[in-house]
Amino acid sequence: MRRVRTLLVVGVLFSGCGGGGSAPALAIEQHENLGILRADVPTEFTVLVPNPLATEATVSETLPPGPPFLYAPGLAFGDVAANDSFEVRLVFTPTAAGTFTTEIDLRSDTRDVHVTVEATAEDARVEADAVDFGEVVEGDESMLPVTVRNPNAATPFDPGAADPLPAGFSIAGLPRALAPGESVSLPLTYVASAVAAHDFHLRIATSLGAVDVHVTATTTWGRAYTDFGNVALQGGLTPWLEIDVPAEGVSLTIEALVQAAGHVALAAFEGPAGYVYTIDHAVPGSLPWTASNVFALMVPSSDRTPVQLVEGGGTYRFRLSHNTPAPTISVRAIVQTRPGGVVAAGVLDLNVFVAPGLGVADPASDTKLQAMLAFTDLILGEQGLRLGKVSYFPIDAIYDEVTYVEYEDLYKVSAVAPDTRLNVFFVREVPGGYAGIAGQVGGPARNGTRASGVMVDFDPFGPKEAGRTLAHEIGHYLGLTHTVEAFGGHDQIDDTLECPASGTDSVCTEEGAGYLMHWLYLGGDRYVITDGQARVILGHPLVRPSPPAAPSASLAALSSWDPGVAPPSGGLCGTSR
Repeated sequence: MRRVRTLLVVGVLFSGCGGGGSAPALAIEQHENLGILRADVPTEFTVLVPNPLATEATVSETLPPGPPFLYAPGLAFGDVAANDSFEVRLVFTPTAAGTFTTEIDLRSDTRDVHVTVEATAEDARVEADAVDFGEVVEGDESMLPVTVRNPNAATPFDPGAADPLPAGFSIAGLPRALAPGESVSLPLTYVASAVAAHDFHLRIATSLGAVDVHVTATTTWGRAYTDFGNVALQGGLTPWLEIDVPAEGVSLTIEALVQAAGHVALAAFEGPAGYVYTIDHAVPGSLPWTASNVFALMVPSSDRTPVQLVEGGGTYRFRLSHNTPAPTISVRAIVQTRPGGVVAAGVLDLNVFVAPGLGVADPASDTKLQAMLAFTDLILGEQGLRLGKVSYFPIDAIYDEVTYVEYEDLYKVSAVAPDTRLNVFFVREVPGGYAGIAGQVGGPARNGTRASGVMVDFDPFGPKEAGRTLAHEIGHYLGLTHTVEAFGGHDQIDDTLECPASGTDSVCTEEGAGYLMHWLYLGGDRYVITDGQARVILGHPLVRPSPPAAPSASLAALSSWDPGVAPPSGGLCGTSR
């Protein structure tokens, strides 16, 4: 119950006749403004009527209050002691929002007391912001906050249950009481399971009525995950595992993790209608025989016909092996889809980790780092792959100069990033004196593994040199080997020339042919990624489908950014597979 402290205005009334006159009687004026009160429940308050006399007085009523003001139940007028106050208990019971006034006339012995009471019944409301997920790639999960606010001055409320949501959407954090002026962010999660556009209103019940939150989301062609969980091995082999790929599929990636010592490898792989893929490094057009405790294999792995997906889609099946063997292997498959089964462009998001020894205070505004990323973006953009979202993270000073013993632990640091992206580590020194190292050729679409990222020696190079190094390492992580190795071996991409490891010949009249993926990158100001190579990198599950924006500048315009620094004699990168 509210007790109102009043401002008193005391006036004097004269009575009597002729020249004589009688003693004046005091009239008391009181003005009470109760401010903003709740409209949904009655509010009881007290008006204090003072007795300024040195003797007891009796208070009586001459004019009662009008609605929505009422006397409180049980109120009785009577005596008030000298220099004390009489408590007039009232109840404010509005039936609608608005400002209300009432007049009350009382009498304290011979004194008239006129009380004016004013109160505003709050027009209570609930506020909530619309939520737009934008484009969410099929198979991905996205979470955005639903912000519900209580803008009221006096009225609390309690958001209760939400109405049923469309498939794939869920909200947490309900019910949740909100005090006046308080707000809450409720996590709304969307698991994109099929290509579709969503436009609906999320309705949340509250004690003040329902609040509608406008929600929009567009599921784009993208990736769909099939998690086989921990698969038991018998005799070192998994059972046959099956995955369906629609006609719109552009790539199928198999990933496996094992905690035990030893390596996982692909033992057998078959496509629809009994098509059998060859698994042998020595056979042109075969699938690469990959062995690691972090296993990732994508089909197609080149532009050669024998390792493409079977046209029209269908069921694929495969078996994995482990050489120790481990009791179980964690296995999943990722299917990338695009309209018409054609991939021509994509966006690659990055988690960027910066070693403290580089002296980069704010990576998002660092001139050299941003110029380097822009140059990388232009190189990859020549084949429709653009850099997209970038988040920045610090790493420990022990990784300023990385050793061979440390670099796998460095890649595991990527587990701190909340979003699964390609992880880029900028350090002062890469193991072996190389300019860069990729954790794996055809790396996993996972954070936190010993192979989850690429590393670039950022310190000695200008933005142009560091940018092309990063583009080269990204090429590895997305599935490209060197066009030619130092020992003379060539890649399995048909539209790359079989150049010598160094020098020229009748096939390559220009040393290195300008290829970005040459083992010792000899392209000068050329950064060639062939159509066959693009077919591989654009299908990697870390590449999301989105029409790429036009580059803001051309490679030619940036050819004089810096003179560059020649790669170390050991080669551009240290990736061996």
